[in-house]
Amino acid sequence: MAAAARKTVVLKKRKVPDDDQHLQSSGPEPLEAKKKSPLFNRPQNFYAPPTVPMSKEELSQWRKEQRRERNRESAAASRNKTRSRIEELEGEVESWKIKYQDMEAKVRCMERHIELLTKLGGSHQAPALQPITTVDNAPVEEGEAATPLVAFVVSPIEESKEHLTPINSRQA
Repeated sequence: MAAAARKTVVLKKRKVPDDDQHLQSSGPEPLEAKKKSPLFNRPQNFYAPPTVPMSKEELSQWRKEQRRERNRESAAASRNKTRSRIEELEGEVESWKIKYQDMEAKVRCMERHIELLTKLGGSHQAPALQPITTVDNAPVEEGEAATPLVAFVVSPIEESKEHLTPINSRQA
């Protein structure tokens, strides 16, 4: 009787007509053989205790425990990977915040400059802009370059063209 229950069913493929009539019919699809996994021929890990003889129940329990341990290790590795990615992204956020603050400072400086230029717009002498470069003392992370802040000093144009020389090189 067991042999009758294990009868194998042979699936036959149906012939499909060449014309387009088969597209219009809504008949059942032919049964196809199940596609094999790409890992089909690869060997599986076999987890068995080295030399200790065990009953089936003990062996089953031992395998479950081994699986739990592997799962714990895998979960810990996954958490560490996630944690390191979060730290990396937090560092990136900090660098963007610093860049944003630098840009805000530049915008405020330029707004003040525009305001000053509009106030002085009626005078015949246009002020000369002299850039002063200073480096912000904010902590810089390893591998990043410090972003210099640029400020402008407004002074009237002098006949000697002294405004073209940097402030640091002028003799007082």
